[in-house]
Amino acid sequence: MDANPGSKQEEELEFWSLLVERYEQEHHPIDFPDPIEAIRFRMEQEGLRQKDLAKYFPGKNRVIPISRKNSAFSTKSPTSKVSSSHPLHQS
Repeated sequence: MDANPGSKQEEELEFWSLLVERYEQEHHPIDFPDPIEAIRFRMEQEGLRQKDLAKYFPGKNRVIPISRKNSAFSTKSPTSKVSSSHPLHQS
């Protein structure tokens, strides 16, 4: 629905969108994904393999835990070491 800025239609559209958003948050909340599962999902989307990630992380040892969901992998690793050209990097 297109509504002109400042119009009654725009006000009504805003009201309904806020109402739907609140309903969805209360009745169908979406949790954050598991970081490892998110990486695996993105790798699958991009057709990447473990060895494809090795060149973007400082050392091959960082990639192995991601693929195995090793508990030693820290999701709080400094992101400054990951290149912005990394295939998993979202802009």
